[in-house]
Amino acid sequence: MVLRMNLARGVPGRDHLVWEIEVSDGAAIREILYLDAHHGKIIDRVSGIHTIFRQIHQRFLDNTLWREGDNFPFTGSDAQNNAEVNELILGSLDIHTLFANLSDGDFLSWNGNHAAMHSIQNFVYDDCPNAFWNGSTTNFCIGMVADDIVSHEWTHAYTMSTHALFYRVQPGAINEAYSDIFGEIADRLNGRGSDEPDVRRTDGGCPSTDSSLRWQIGEDSVFGTFRDMWNPACFGDPTRVSDDRYACGEDDSGGVHTNSGIPNHAFTLATDGGGFNATEISGIGLTRSAHIWWRAMSVYQVATTDFPDHADLIELACEDLIGADLTDLETGDISPDRISAAHCIEIAKVMTAVEMRLPPDQCAFEPLLAPSPPSIPESRVIFSEDFSTDPFSGDRAWSVSNVGVYDEYDPRDWAWVDTPPEGSAGDGAAFAIDSVFIGDCIPGSDDQSGVMYLDSPPVTILETGREAFLVFDHYVATEGMWDGGLVEISVEGRPFLELPLSSFLFNPYSLILKNTSDGNDNPLAGRWAFTGSDGGSVRGSWGQSQVSLDGIAAPGETVVIRFAFGVDGCNGLDGWYLDRVQLIEDGPPPRQGSGRSGG
Repeated sequence: MVLRMNLARGVPGRDHLVWEIEVSDGAAIREILYLDAHHGKIIDRVSGIHTIFRQIHQRFLDNTLWREGDNFPFTGSDAQNNAEVNELILGSLDIHTLFANLSDGDFLSWNGNHAAMHSIQNFVYDDCPNAFWNGSTTNFCIGMVADDIVSHEWTHAYTMSTHALFYRVQPGAINEAYSDIFGEIADRLNGRGSDEPDVRRTDGGCPSTDSSLRWQIGEDSVFGTFRDMWNPACFGDPTRVSDDRYACGEDDSGGVHTNSGIPNHAFTLATDGGGFNATEISGIGLTRSAHIWWRAMSVYQVATTDFPDHADLIELACEDLIGADLTDLETGDISPDRISAAHCIEIAKVMTAVEMRLPPDQCAFEPLLAPSPPSIPESRVIFSEDFSTDPFSGDRAWSVSNVGVYDEYDPRDWAWVDTPPEGSAGDGAAFAIDSVFIGDCIPGSDDQSGVMYLDSPPVTILETGREAFLVFDHYVATEGMWDGGLVEISVEGRPFLELPLSSFLFNPYSLILKNTSDGNDNPLAGRWAFTGSDGGSVRGSWGQSQVSLDGIAAPGETVVIRFAFGVDGCNGLDGWYLDRVQLIEDGPPPRQGSGRSGG
């Protein structure tokens, strides 16, 4: 081949007839050498490994055994520890290379920007055997270091950086599935471990009967295979949404390690094809499916992506890639494989076969807020706010304030949003954020425990002989039992008091927030609150709460209604939305005159 010197620098250079030679140890070294074809002299060299910085620690983060640039293989301990340390070195490279190649070199390391990759071997942990990503390091108990498990845990880091899927119910199951998917891809490509025979599995076959190791998770760990992506039912996991194996309970964060079987099954069917649920699917191959799932992950999916969203966004990603150049998963070069409209038809068939858009009706999930509130008869509205426009501008007189627990608290207030969640009756809402992206729950570092207040303008209770009610439409999706909101009232300027549970006539508070003794620094800890989300979901739905003010505020008294939303120092979900707030009085309206005097 002909190599022009200085081409990468964009300046003139001489042409050389060269031999291109790849030098690799099949593991931690890969360089491309360009040798002058006449003299054999090296005239250029290019690293075949995207910039990577790995550190391997033992038991604790401050006990570093190996860092980038040290000799490989590592030989500083006994045989088992040496083997696990070396597998962590190689496994980190596997996943770094895979995502670098998928992104054409644009997404480097787990944060997309060259972050160091720290792994802790023989981690000190009470719940061994296990392996996990904790937000900054991958951590492995003895015996849990296998190539697919290492790449699985690192994929959690990539998922966190690309779209931070909530680790609960369906988003959490998709999170787990992504780690299984890319962990298994890295395993199949790296040429290490027990990967042969690697042939297509039989429809409905299990590892105990199939003569193939394809799509098995953990086969190289000391505990053997513990999950099967091809036929999740082999290990008691669901293969489609209506499966009676679907986990409906709260254990395991809503069944994230169980219900991941459904998106796992979808990926393997898309890749290898097969017959399932009265549907025949033609596989599109590993390169195509990996690029589709990566595009959905890196471009479209968000923290709340559930199974129906996942189906929509995988299909959209497929359509985006029709006719586009795809990079080879191993080399990063342009692959001969391309995606056509016919391939996207197969993807759509997969999503139908695994019932990705259907609800798990067998779980009989209930919304947090019950629908169909009773009417309050013969009522008269004495105050109403629908938040259709910004309530904090002009003379609307709504006010906000906030209080943090620790000095590092970042002040934030209730805000007005013009795009409330689906199902809102209006064009806007007041919103208190419950963000998953801020805080670390470490006082003195970045603990974001605090409370936000939203206060109504003063309203006077008008009539004797009428009962006054507070009615408000709202939407709740918070970190259950840690973050939540409640309603307080101030009468005649006296201190605010919480509206008691006994005053609620419909849709009362859902749960008591965890106490400070449980580690909850939320200023509302230990109090009844609206907290959590709809059953089986990380989302809420709109509902109406009704509260009697009988015995709380008397005719002629002026009241201010306060909506208080408190959070602990980290984690979150979405927040609390208010769509309509009304104070109303029941009973017959007062007799009205004609407006003319008699005589």
